[in-house]
Amino acid sequence: MAKENECAPLPASNDALLDLVGLLYDAATDSSRWRYFLEAGARYFGTFAANFIHFDEEYPDRSMAFLIGYGDLPIEQRGGAIRKLTDLRHQDPRLRYGMDHPSKPFHCRQVMKAETLHSSQSYREILKPHGVEYTLLVSMSDSPKQLTNLGFFRSDNDQAFCQNEVDDLGLLVPHLRRALSIQDQLAGVDHRLHTSYCLLESLPTGIIIAKQCGLVEYTNAAARRILDQRDGIEIDTEGNVWLPRKNGTALLHGALRRVGETGIRDAISLGRPTGRPAFHCLLSRLLTKDGDSLPNLFSEPRIALFLSDPDHALETSEELFQRLFGLTWAEARLLDRLVAGNSLTDAATQLSIKISTVRTQLKAIFKKTGTSSQQELARTVMSSPIWMASSEAFSGAGFMT
Repeated sequence: MAKENECAPLPASNDALLDLVGLLYDAATDSSRWRYFLEAGARYFGTFAANFIHFDEEYPDRSMAFLIGYGDLPIEQRGGAIRKLTDLRHQDPRLRYGMDHPSKPFHCRQVMKAETLHSSQSYREILKPHGVEYTLLVSMSDSPKQLTNLGFFRSDNDQAFCQNEVDDLGLLVPHLRRALSIQDQLAGVDHRLHTSYCLLESLPTGIIIAKQCGLVEYTNAAARRILDQRDGIEIDTEGNVWLPRKNGTALLHGALRRVGETGIRDAISLGRPTGRPAFHCLLSRLLTKDGDSLPNLFSEPRIALFLSDPDHALETSEELFQRLFGLTWAEARLLDRLVAGNSLTDAATQLSIKISTVRTQLKAIFKKTGTSSQQELARTVMSSPIWMASSEAFSGAGFMT
């Protein structure tokens, strides 16, 4: 075993430390690159193993743990060791010292006697069985529910860490803190993007998001179903939206430019070569907010194209009508037929009831919805949350009250 008070000069150069900083920021934007940072860090500090642990009890999805070294130790055993180490963090003398002195790098022999470490449960059950004798560590915690550790490890056949190595780890600390802040912000953005994506995918209205020039950036599931028909609107091989009818593409791109430049919504009818009822398309410029910052003069507006297919009318639920407007089952059945475009006579025939019964039920519907005409009733229903999710979203899942 090497003497603990010896300190060999570091073989690494300042360039190597700068490379470490670069790898650290790479890891902040791509979690798969923590491995490369840890491997480079282990080479820099001359250790056989290293780990990075970010444990967040409040946001468990943001927790992560990476471990390099330990030869062919199976991933299950590595994960078990990390989880157990996290569970024992309040009695591990190294981790306890780190939590009491956040952002202060240290090596274990600086802050505790060997006997103190060796008597701990974490040393007996985790460190010693895996060949860890010396630790170079920094801990950071912004709250009692968070724990962030960056550690490098040597065996009892290696030399103990020295102050120079502690100082070098200290140079990484502000970059580590910034990298973690970037990582947390990106995680929040990813979560919001995923939630927004799921919402758009669930809508029964087709949505295409395109640049002012017609280049498509996004289509939701409903829009993809319309595009797959190749009957009135398509996306070409270069990713631009186009209309197969004569002068159709020029008409659409002209509308895109007008909406992009003026911000005034527009609507066009998309005739279909098959002769089936035309698709309806509403164009609206997406809102951008620069706040007090300078506007990006090179930015190009994005336009949302809302598509509806007359062949696939939006489906409603009688039970939803009952819950939303306080209707009886019979009244909800009638309202469902009326918003589908049926006349009172047609609704009476479909429901096998008298026209007088239909009129009585309609009066009750008017009263409960605060409307006085079928046109006003249609506007009220069409502006309700019922139309904000596809029928698949409700089937088999129960209903929210």
